[in-house]
This record gives sequence, C-alpha cells and structure tokens, in this order.
Amino acid sequence: MLPFRHRLVFGLATALLLASPPLAAQSADALIAHGVTLREQGRDEEALAEFRKAYAVAPTPRAQAQMGLAEQALGLWTAAEEHVRAALGAESDPWIAKNRAPLAQSLKTIEQHLGTLDVRGPAGAEVFVDGGKVGQLPLAHGLRLEAGGRTLELRAPGYQSTSRMVTILPDKTARETIELRPLRRPDPDQTTVPGQPPPRASNPPPDAKPGSTQRTVGWILTGAGGAAIVTGIVGLIVRNAEVSGYNDDPQCPGMNSPLPNPPQCQSHVSAADRWKIVGIAGLAAGAALGGTGVALVLTAPSGPHATAGISFSGKF
Repeated sequence: MLPFRHRLVFGLATALLLASPPLAAQSADALIAHGVTLREQGRDEEALAEFRKAYAVAPTPRAQAQMGLAEQALGLWTAAEEHVRAALGAESDPWIAKNRAPLAQSLKTIEQHLGTLDVRGPAGAEVFVDGGKVGQLPLAHGLRLEAGGRTLELRAPGYQSTSRMVTILPDKTARETIELRPLRRPDPDQTTVPGQPPPRASNPPPDAKPGSTQRTVGWILTGAGGAAIVTGIVGLIVRNAEVSGYNDDPQCPGMNSPLPNPPQCQSHVSAADRWKIVGIAGLAAGAALGGTGVALVLTAPSGPHATAGISFSGKF
C-alpha cells in the first residue's frame, strides 16, 4: 500500500488532469486565437493557415467556421460555402449556437457568388472544369461553382473529348448535356500489314486529261497576244492617218519648218505620237503573250507517258 504522502500527490495529479482540457484542444484554441488576431490585422491568408492547422489538430466546428470566414474574405467562395455550411450543421456545438446568426448571414453572402452546374452525358465520362477534374458522370449532385464564365469538358476512353463555355449565374442552376462522339476507327481495308508495302495510290480516273490546265492557260495567253497585236496594228494605221491629215492640210507648215504649228496641225502631231506608242506597245505585248501561250500549248503533256515537245508520226 502506498504511503499517505504518495497517495496525496497521485490524487492531486489526477484531479488536475481531469480538470484541464486536452493538450490538443489547448493547442487548437491557441492557433484559432492567433488566427483571429491575424484577421483583425487584415492578414487573412496567414490567418487561414492557422485555422487549417487548428482543424488538423482538433477538427471542431469552430475551427471549420473560422476557415470558412477567412476563405470568404479571400474570395474562395466554393471552399467558404462548404466549411461554413458544415459548421452550421453542428447545432449542438456551444460556439456555433452562440454565433449562428452571423454565420448564417455569411453563408447567405457566400451563396450570392455561387451557382450550380448540372452536367449530363455518357456514364463514366470524366468531368473537367477550367482544366481541373471535378468528378465522373453520373454526378450525385450539381457542381457548385463560382459565378462567371467556365470551361466545361468531358473526356471518356474511345470518344472524342468535347468542351464548351458555360455561364454560371449567382444562385441559379445551369444544365448542360454533352453527347460524345466515338473516335473514328481505321478502315480494315486500309490497314497496312507488317512486312508488306503500303497500298499504292489509285490511278487518276480515265477522263482526267494531264496538261489540260496548262493548255487552257496557253490558249488564253495566245488569244490575248493576238488581241494585243491587232490593237498595235490599228494604232499604227491611225497614226499614219494622222500624219496624212497633217501633210494634206495646207495650213500646216511641215514637220521640219521653223514656223509654229497652228492648233489643228498640232492636234495631228499629238495624235500621231500617241497612236505610235499604242501601236508599238501593242505589237510588243502581243508578241510576248502570243509566244508564251503557244509555248504552253505545245509543251502541255497529252497523256500519262507524254514528254515535253512535239512528235509526229505517219506519212507525209
């Protein structure tokens, strides 16, 4: 049997342990108190880190509520709604019961920044929002997302992934149904057998005429060249007519005369110069265009095995 002095010390220690809260709870309370002080200083990100540590030490509704309030201040609306709503669900917690009214008001404010997205599609398809995976169809409930434009994408093995832009309105539900198209499978007839050369490309249809485009361009250039030559000839004829008109007019002093030309004579001179330029340019352009066109027509291939140039056969 223990001496009376030892029994007295043991009893006092036991009483102190029973009267004191657990060390984990003391540590969580200290972290929460520090986080509240940081929030009062406007240091919400640091406060959120303290609240998360406190929740990891002791997952109490109070720590959960403090996380949600800090996330609200930082605009992390989805996480804030989850944590504040869960904290309000602990109706028997004394701290929650005492602060229920302000927490409910915070939840109402948070909900004004969120909407619901109901996604429907092939079972088993993976759902991505803004590039991050959020679930797999069928979803048990709608996705709670921040209001605004979001990129929705569905992926499934054997199907083409499909994405679209969706608009989430505050406190509203958006429904999107996406049908995925199966991936196109290769044609068995076109599959290359290992060890065998790939299939040859099919020959052009019999009615295809090699060189037809080249001949068409050649004939167009030949026609344009002919028209230019005709224009040049007409220009030279008109020019000669203007020269004759000048020479036949008795009022014109002559091309080599030092006397100035009267107006009607100068008109003949100017017209003759213009038509001379038209005639020379027309003949030059016609020769170039016509020569190019004839060359294209003569060198155009006329069959699969045709070669450039002209060949003649038969008797003369």
